[in-house]
Amino acid sequence: IHKKYSPEQVIPKVSVILLDWCCREQFGALDWLLKQDVPKHMYELIWVELYERVVPEVLAKADTVITCGQKGMYHKHIGYNIGLLNSYGEIIVICDSDAIYPVDFISSIIKSFYSAHINKLTNWTNTRDF
Repeated sequence: IHKKYSPEQVIPKVSVILLDWCCREQFGALDWLLKQDVPKHMYELIWVELYERVVPEVLAKADTVITCGQKGMYHKHIGYNIGLLNSYGEIIVICDSDAIYPVDFISSIIKSFYSAHINKLTNWTNTRDF
C-alpha cells in the first residue's frame, strides 16, 4: 500500500475501485471522478495496480493506491479483492479505469441505492394500518 485513505469523521457513502495492469498511459478517469456533483468526502477512489508500477499522477489523485506485485499473467479478481478489503464505503463499485464519468456518476449511485431503501421503508409503512 503506497497511500491509504483514512476517513476522519465521515465514512464515505461510495468506494470506487479502479484496476490497472500497467496498461494505462493516461489517467483521465481520476480527473472525471474528482469533478463530481457531491462533496469529495462522500466517496473514495481506490487505485489497484496489479503489477508494481506506481504513477505519481495516480498517487496525487487517488485516495488509496495499492500495488499487488503480480508477475506474468495477471489475475484481476485478486486486485478486486484487495480493493474491497481496503474500502470504507457503504456502497462499493468496481469501475473501468479509463472511462469518462459524468458529473453525476457518484450522486446517481447514491440516489439509486438510497431511494430504493427509502421506497421500501415507505411502502412498508404505508401497508401497515396503525
